[in-house]
Amino acid sequence: EDRVEALTRRVEACEAEARDASARRVDDLDLTRAALEAARRDQRVVDAGARRAERRADELDERLRALAAFAEETRAAVVEQGRYSECVGESVRVLRRAMATGGRGEGD
Repeated sequence: EDRVEALTRRVEACEAEARDASARRVDDLDLTRAALEAARRDQRVVDAGARRAERRADELDERLRALAAFAEETRAAVVEQGRYSECVGESVRVLRRAMATGGRGEGD
């Protein structure tokens, strides 16, 4: 009977150990699932941040293109203004010559 009791205690101990191991595996599985869900949440946050950054970069690219177009328009306007100033300068020189000669042309 002592042997039966010893075997019974061993069986009960093995069963308890198996239950504990099973509970630890369930706990480990729960922790793993929680960690996985946290990682998924973090990934969603990172993805959302990346999408925002991409949209911002696209907006900045568009603004840079607009600035480049404005700079080109400004450059063209400056060139045109320079041409206009040359024409005005030539007109002023012609008028000064005319005033200096009393309205007579050089060949008069």
